[in-house]
Amino acid sequence: MSESILDYLRRVHREPVPRWLEEGDFSLDRFFESRTVYYPGAGDDGSPIKLFNRSHSAHCFVWVDRRYDFDELMRREGAEGFDLKGYDVCHVHHTDIVIRTVYGPPVRNPSCHMVVYDRQPYLGDEHGAERLALLVVRAEAHSAYEQIYGGRFRGNQPFAVIIQDHGLGGSEVMTGHSFGGCDSPIFHAAQRNGFPRFLLCGIGHGGTRSWPRYEKVDNIHSTFGGTVGISRYGTTECWLYQL
Repeated sequence: MSESILDYLRRVHREPVPRWLEEGDFSLDRFFESRTVYYPGAGDDGSPIKLFNRSHSAHCFVWVDRRYDFDELMRREGAEGFDLKGYDVCHVHHTDIVIRTVYGPPVRNPSCHMVVYDRQPYLGDEHGAERLALLVVRAEAHSAYEQIYGGRFRGNQPFAVIIQDHGLGGSEVMTGHSFGGCDSPIFHAAQRNGFPRFLLCGIGHGGTRSWPRYEKVDNIHSTFGGTVGISRYGTTECWLYQL
């Protein structure tokens, strides 16, 4: 019998809130020592935050898009664009990460902000973790992955990467590179520096190609997410499931 991606992650990969996050040591070093979920070209899609947060399988999220306007995003009530219902912002700061654009036209005023959210007190663990952290990065997504996970934080590869080629004029169109498949600059960066444990791969609009060495997790069914309700499957490295 199959189970949902949410139930699978909750059953097999649940973790406690990192101690640094509980204690308020909101630094980039602590952030990248933890499990991170990286979403290139994320736009306003908060569904992966909901998935990994409700399953308590990750507490740190890196959302990257060349079109982000951080002030505008924070003006939205409760950061609804990231689907963080039931959470209040408890801390915000501008970080020292600046991404140099390598692929496609330069990004004006690149920036990176850390936002920490506290769960509202009337909600319990079924809703999600008591506290989570989000990096909102205005940058070109391929370049950001290389410079974060292949540079300063090279030893701390993501727990999961969302790959979904929306086909809506986003980063993958502007740069001429997709997020999926063996030609993706993000895949090449992962080859050099270490692969994420999971991919969350969109299969709508003709499909986003997964990466070599990855296979669908057995006995789970797809979830829906994305800016246009695209079905996704969780995928993970096949060697983890040889037994």
